[in-house]
Amino acid sequence: MADGEPRAHPRAEATLHAYYSRVNPVIGAWSVTRSALREITRDEVKAALDTMSGHRRNGTFVALRSLFGFAKRHRLIFADPTRSLHIGAMPRRTALPMTDHQVDTVTATAVTPLQRVAVALVAVYAVRGSALRNLLLDDVDLAGSRILLAGVTHRLTEFTHAVLTDWLAYRHQRWPHTSNPHLIVSRDTALTTEAVEAYHLTWHLSLLGIELEQIRADRVLNEALATNNDPLHLAITFGLSDKTAIDYAAIARTLIARPIEAATGSASDWD
Repeated sequence: MADGEPRAHPRAEATLHAYYSRVNPVIGAWSVTRSALREITRDEVKAALDTMSGHRRNGTFVALRSLFGFAKRHRLIFADPTRSLHIGAMPRRTALPMTDHQVDTVTATAVTPLQRVAVALVAVYAVRGSALRNLLLDDVDLAGSRILLAGVTHRLTEFTHAVLTDWLAYRHQRWPHTSNPHLIVSRDTALTTEAVEAYHLTWHLSLLGIELEQIRADRVLNEALATNNDPLHLAITFGLSDKTAIDYAAIARTLIARPIEAATGSASDWD
């Protein structure tokens, strides 16, 4: 690269999709009264961030800073309104059970076969996104009502059996000749043997307000509450590290001891 030539900053496609999902609602709101990014002020960015909290606020700030930084480098704006903004350190994530409203929202929103199978497997088995993406057809045994997740065999519930049956029927109808061995395929991977990208599972769901990691945490936490906060059981059942299992058990103990204070004091950490 020649001296003085601006450096390229390539980003993974998954990162770009994640950034877009963060800034899109904010830009949509600004577009009602503004016609260009150069019109956005520091106060308007701060006002938008002040409506959020927790990881949602931090993630949106990072995405907006990247957007305005790009626009400034390419002389699309005169000043970067995020340059002098500081929002503090990343908050500590605190798991809390999902509210009835959140559960109802997920149920009503996850309607396509892909959305339903992703949400179902995370909600029932707390499967990680990477394990879900790399799940193979051979890992699913509908006849025997079993599924192999991250090396652990689980029994299929009536619900997960039905959702997997629907997904496999859709998969065969949509891509009848694909030789991809993965359970979940997409238009981009149907002609390959590769797993889908992370954003394929999370991006559209995130735009609909569904966070798979929140659903996964809710499943683990409810298991902790139902099994006397046993970290060893959590580690074996969900493949958690010792530290993570102990953290979930501690959170469960806190909820049992002080359910009202815990719920009112930490709910925003999931925003």
